[in-house]
Amino acid sequence: MTSGSQTNDVERREGQPAVPSDLKLYLNAGQKRRYKAMQSFGWHMYFIRRPLFQQPTVVMINNDGTRVAVIEEDGKFDQETRIELRV
Repeated sequence: MTSGSQTNDVERREGQPAVPSDLKLYLNAGQKRRYKAMQSFGWHMYFIRRPLFQQPTVVMINNDGTRVAVIEEDGKFDQETRIELRV
């Protein structure tokens, strides 16, 4: 059984995959460079948050699954992010 909140989350994402099939469509040049660099340190794509009328937020997670970070629009890798995650 799902709660009303979970149902609304599903409806909002209708037709949009959690991670787009072609990440390059959502990353600018600086983000692409940082993404490739961080992969060599064991980080991988967790998700891309795509709020309406705002730039996408690129979120990565380490191999252990214990830390998340955001690749900022300027390519900065922010491990001190205060991004809210749903559990």
